[in-house]
Amino acid sequence: MRFILERTSDGITTSPGGLAEYLDVTSASATMLVQRLTDAGLVRTMPDPDDRRRKMIVPVDTDLDADEIDPVTGQIRHLSEDLSPQEAKLVSLYLDRVTAVVDGESSNA
Repeated sequence: MRFILERTSDGITTSPGGLAEYLDVTSASATMLVQRLTDAGLVRTMPDPDDRRRKMIVPVDTDLDADEIDPVTGQIRHLSEDLSPQEAKLVSLYLDRVTAVVDGESSNA
């Protein structure tokens, strides 16, 4: 939701395909996510005015505070802002290694 809100405030439209690419998920997963957001009353879809074959994802309320919808991500962002560049690099390296272990484990399953 944060991605959609931030892009909308920057005047950039978001398609389900763009959301899938940003989240690095399949089109089907993005479609399910958009449906859940629609069912929750957070977004609606509408035809792209430039290409009516494409759908655009539009927030129902552009004044929503993403931190209220997703407070954990907001808190993590604030924690990240307190890191020095060196600390951020170490945390990033650590998380990359954890991701590699998890990805390796899930591919062995």
